[in-house]
Amino acid sequence: MFLFTLTTQTCGEACWSAREEHCRCSCGGKNHGCLKVDGGTQPVRMAKIDGHRYKLHAVGPVGAEDASKLLETLGDPRARFLYHRPKEPGSPVRLRAASASEIARWPELAAWRGRPAYERAPNLLWVREDVVVPG
Repeated sequence: MFLFTLTTQTCGEACWSAREEHCRCSCGGKNHGCLKVDGGTQPVRMAKIDGHRYKLHAVGPVGAEDASKLLETLGDPRARFLYHRPKEPGSPVRLRAASASEIARWPELAAWRGRPAYERAPNLLWVREDVVVPG
């Protein structure tokens, strides 16, 4: 029998690899152990930022202009202000640089491992979980 506890903790590698017997994250058991089976695929990475859950939308040399274009696609009037407030709490789109530990651990960032320290870390473009991106 499989048990799970639905919480606000985002689903991540501990769940996907089933490091604990019981699922304790927001997926409700849907993703628990998905990487332990042959042909298992990694779900979309999630993050909790300022109390909101976000899905990873893009990785790499994305910047404020890309985030602004995505907001325009979503019809958000804040798109033109994103250059000035890229970290607005609750924004449908968030942009931040990947940390050194994320680069070391996340398969999505494998291309940036071993690069010299003076090279810029990749950016992560996140979209709030309840936002539907057209297209």
